[in-house]
This record gives sequence, structure tokens and C-alpha cells, in this order.
Amino acid sequence: VQRQRRGGGAYDVRTSGAEPADLSSAGSRPAPEPTAPETLRHSACGRRSLPAPPPQRLIHPRSCSRASGKTSPSGGPLSGPGAGQTVTQEGIKSPDERSEANDLALRLARQYTGHWDVVVLDHAYHGHLSSLIDISPYKFRDLDGQKEWVHVAPLPDTYRGPYREDHPNPAVAYASEVKRVVSSAQEKGRKIAAFFAESLPSVGGQIIPPAGYFPEVAGHIRRAGGVFVADEIQVGFGRVGKHFWAFQLQGEDFVPDIVTMGKSIGNGHPVACVATTQAVARAFEATGVEYFNTFGGSPVSCAVGLAVLDVLEKEQLQAHAACVGSFLMELLGQQKAKHPILGDIRGVGLFIGVDLIKDEATRMPATEEADYVVSRLKENYILLSTDGPGRNVLKFKPPMCFSLDNARHVVAKLDAILTDMEAKVRSCETLRLHS
Repeated sequence: VQRQRRGGGAYDVRTSGAEPADLSSAGSRPAPEPTAPETLRHSACGRRSLPAPPPQRLIHPRSCSRASGKTSPSGGPLSGPGAGQTVTQEGIKSPDERSEANDLALRLARQYTGHWDVVVLDHAYHGHLSSLIDISPYKFRDLDGQKEWVHVAPLPDTYRGPYREDHPNPAVAYASEVKRVVSSAQEKGRKIAAFFAESLPSVGGQIIPPAGYFPEVAGHIRRAGGVFVADEIQVGFGRVGKHFWAFQLQGEDFVPDIVTMGKSIGNGHPVACVATTQAVARAFEATGVEYFNTFGGSPVSCAVGLAVLDVLEKEQLQAHAACVGSFLMELLGQQKAKHPILGDIRGVGLFIGVDLIKDEATRMPATEEADYVVSRLKENYILLSTDGPGRNVLKFKPPMCFSLDNARHVVAKLDAILTDMEAKVRSCETLRLHS
């Protein structure tokens, strides 16, 4: 079980020996359990002493407090006006799981726009419900294939995509690809309800979209009659350090029409949330078919969510993520200069991807080598996993208590493993380049 000492970073305890420290489970929680005794107290005690929500549509005061002004601990786009939009209590819905949040966002978008089709990014993943597998290329390509109402735009990847780091304006170039996809759909008589995107695509390979990309895309989507949905389920709640929400990296004036959040908000407890504008919420409510979930918005879950937000604020975990993330990026950058197999280091805050390559010229994914590194790290009680189409990107998404010492330890182990691979494995060109 992952543990945290106050100010001491992440560590693990079991009755004998060491337990792997998990660096790849950011989606689960912003900080591990013991950093928030309030969370455990509200959850465990609440489950024993609070009755199940009654069948009547009554709202517990704690649920109201979560929905009114506590979506973000220090204000920001989801607690006040932004780009002519306001998110208020009536625009906040409380599902109890990530997939349900995105499914509700899809329903909201379709009801508000009167349209059906969705534009998504290649390699995206938005959940396990049938409706979400349909808008997740990461899944549907291995299942029933792409539906006619789903339109896929290129991932805004400036390392591997068609518009790379040397392009004069990759944000506009990738947004133009979305415009092209929309136009192609419209020529077939299709109507766009929404554009779905993780604010920082994770399964796609820990991608950092170029600044300005989302505002450009939102313009194209809104002109087509659709809405912009930002999936913050893995990257929200201060993980990126600079901002509380990852979509804010795209510019302070950019505000999505719908934002979904979950996982981190509950610190392991199943909590999710959908925030939207008054206009979208009222269009949905006007149908008379309310949104209801037996456990959604329960006082127990809301108590947990409020406790998590309090801990994030009191322990300044957003600033901590910025500090430790910057330090980790610096350490990894030093390793990139030393080990040619490390093709790209990208990230912000405690959301970082390390792209392993077989060849510097072609940037061929080093899939087998990445898998080997992950296996070796596990032997050293460090848990990482891979993402990206080539399964070659090491993803760093540790609990937000992850410390400077933790960063030094992990990078030292990575350095030792890569050095050993260069001496003994030598399975690809980049491992043989090291003298």
C-alpha cells in the first residue's frame, strides 16, 4: 500500500521486504491515502454511520457545498466567469465514476446542440462504457471499428506527428486538421455535437499539445455547432503544477464548454464530476429526463471530495507538483544527454513522458527496450508502465506527494539500468551509440 510521510515523499511498507513504489497511477489519486486522514475518516466512518441516500430527490447539504464554490480550491475557470460563461451549482453533476462522467458529457453535448457526431483525437481513450469505447480509437480499433458518427483527428504530437518541433506554428497546423475533419463530415451531411479531448493525452503517449491548439480547435468546433469537452480525469486537480486544470495551459482565456473530472477528486474513492455552463445544463434539464445516480452526489462521496480539495490546498500539493516535476524533468534531461535511447523528455508538473527510440533519425519506437526497462525497474521496487501507440513511452504520473528524494532515487535506478543495457543488451542502434 502506498504511504506518505509528512514532507517525506512516497514510500511503501509491508510486513517483510519492500513494496514497489507506483509512479504510474496518477489517475487514481492526487496524493496517497495517509496524506489525508480526513479522507479516510469521512469515507470509513461515513460508510458505517450514514444511511444510503433516500429514493427521493433530496440533496444533502454536503453535496451542495461540494457543488458551490469547491470545484477548485482557489477559484479559476470552473468557479467563476470565463469567456462569457459561468459554471454554477446547477451546471455541476455528480456521477460516481470516470466513464459515467464522460458518458454524461456526451449526453449533455447532444442535447444542447441537437447534433450527434463527435470528433476525437487519434489514440484517445475516454472510458469503458460502450458509448465511450465508440469515441476511443485506442479501444474501438481492436473491437467493432469506427462508427460513422465518429471522426478522428491527428494527435497533436510535436515529436512524432506530421507537424513537429521545427514547425513554425504546430498549434494552428494541428487545429487545421480538425477543421478539415469537420468539413469532411459536414460534406457527408453529418452534424458535430462535440470535440472530446484529454487536456493532456495520456494513452496517446503523454502528449503536451502546443499552446494555442485548444482555442483554435474550439473555434472550429463551435462554428460547426458543437461544444468543446475537456477530459481532466487524469490530469486535473493541480497535477500540472502551473495551473489547477491542465486546459489552462492552453491560455488563461480558454474555457471549455464541458469539463469532466474524476479519479483524483476522490483519492481512490469512486467520485466523478461534470461541470458545464448554465446554457448547456438548462438545455439538458429542459427535457424533463433528469440525471440521477443512486450513489452520485452522496454525502459520503462529497465529504471525501471536499477533504481531498482541502488537503490539496493545505499541503500546497499543486506548488509541490510544479517544484518536483521541474526537478524531475531536469534530471531526466541530463539522462537524455547521456543515453541516446531517450529520444524525448516531455511533460509538465507530475505528468511526464520519456520516449524511448531505436534510431535517432527515424525515431522508431523502442517497444521491447521500454518493456525491458519497466521490468528491470520493477525488480528495483519501482512501478512504471508504458503508453503511446508504440508502447514505448515511460509514463511518470506519481502520487502528488512524490518528493525530490524520490525523483533522485528513480532517475538513479533508470540511469543504472540504461548503462547496463548499453553494455550488455545493445539490441538497437541507440544502445550501441554510447561509447
